[in-house]
Amino acid sequence: MPPGQRSPHELDNGLGYYNLTLKTSDGVAIKGWFMFQDHMPRGEESTPTLVYMHENEHSNQMRLPLFNYLVHQCHVNVLAMAYRGYSESEGVAHEAGLKKDADAIMDFIANPSVNPEISAKLNTKMVFVHGKGLGAALAIYMAHERENLWQGLISENAFTAVRDVVEHKYFFGEHFSWLSRNHWDNRALVVDLNLPILYIAGRNDGIVPYEQTKELYDLSKKVNFKN
Repeated sequence: MPPGQRSPHELDNGLGYYNLTLKTSDGVAIKGWFMFQDHMPRGEESTPTLVYMHENEHSNQMRLPLFNYLVHQCHVNVLAMAYRGYSESEGVAHEAGLKKDADAIMDFIANPSVNPEISAKLNTKMVFVHGKGLGAALAIYMAHERENLWQGLISENAFTAVRDVVEHKYFFGEHFSWLSRNHWDNRALVVDLNLPILYIAGRNDGIVPYEQTKELYDLSKKVNFKN
C-alpha cells in the first residue's frame, strides 16, 4: 500500500481517527476506524455520523480519499469497519457472516459507551447508514433490522438480488465468485422500510444495472421521504 493510503494518520490534514475492533456474535474480530475532524463546524453534539458499508472491491485503506472528503467537505464523522475477510478483519466472507458483522456494528451504534473516546463524539440520534454495492445490501439489511437507529439510509448502486446481478453480463469475475453463492434479496426488505432513503445509481454502471436500483426505489412505497 503506497504512503498516504495505509491509515488515516498519513493524511496530513487534521483527519482525526480512533481504531476500533468489534467482536461479532460468532467470535470474529472486525476492524475499522472512527474518523472525525478536530474542529467540526457544527460542534460535536450537532455533527452527524455516517456508517459507511463498503463495496466488494478493495480495502478500506483505498477508500481513505473518500473518507477524508466526507469528513472535511461534508462535515460528518465516518465509521468504517471492514467486513470479515477484508482488510485486517478476521474470518471469511459469506452472507450470514457479513450480517453478523453488521449486527455487531449496530450493537456498537446502540451502545457506543464501550469506547468512551468514540462515544464522546458520536451523537446516537444523528446517525445515517450509507452502503455501496455489496455495502448497500448490508445497509438495507441494517435499516430493515433496526430502523430506529438511523436518521436515514443512503443506498448507492444497490442490486435487487444477487441472482439478478449474476445474469448481467459484466458480473462475472474473481472478485464476485463468492457472492454468487449467496442471496442478498433486497427486494424483500425495501418494501418494509419507512425511513428517509437516498438512492444513488448510474446509468453507465458496468456491474449493477441502473434499472435494479430504480426497481428498489419504486418498491419503497412506505418511505415518507425518498430521492
